[in-house]
Amino acid sequence: YGKNKGILPYSAQNCFGDMDMLVVGMHGKGLAGLKGCTKAEYCTHFSIWAMLNSPLMIGCDIRSMDDDAKEIMMNKEVIAINQDAQCAQPYEYGCDVWIKHLENGDIAILLVNMKDKPANMAVNIADIGIDLATNKKLQVRNLWTGEEFVAKNGIILDYHIPEHTVKFYRCKVIDK
Repeated sequence: YGKNKGILPYSAQNCFGDMDMLVVGMHGKGLAGLKGCTKAEYCTHFSIWAMLNSPLMIGCDIRSMDDDAKEIMMNKEVIAINQDAQCAQPYEYGCDVWIKHLENGDIAILLVNMKDKPANMAVNIADIGIDLATNKKLQVRNLWTGEEFVAKNGIILDYHIPEHTVKFYRCKVIDK
């Protein structure tokens, strides 16, 4: 993850940083599986690969894949961020807040907590290039839970992101 930050400027159509295979569903099998991960950690892993435009290559044995791994790797909304036709490179805003502008004008926002304790994070509409004076709001959809809301005052607040997890959003700019 950290090593790929340096090659993001080279991400574009037909050009991507290959972060290697996904470990989702490996549960400690193989050298890349280590001790295995929780479902939330596998969602984190998949989200980062999707947001950073890496190929989504399944690393586990699909013949014995559990339901959690299937659910994660078949999340069409997360895959759509990875497969967006514009192939825009994401940019990091602050520490572990990733923003990516999509072909249809939507904006993907990924909040990553790699720490061993919960984190508090916030993203302001101005952080994604939209002046508050435009009187715009963000219609927000959580790509893992399906929860939808309109960001008040243009701010997406997550006051409790558990350790090793992400909040992954697709946002649409709307009129107030």
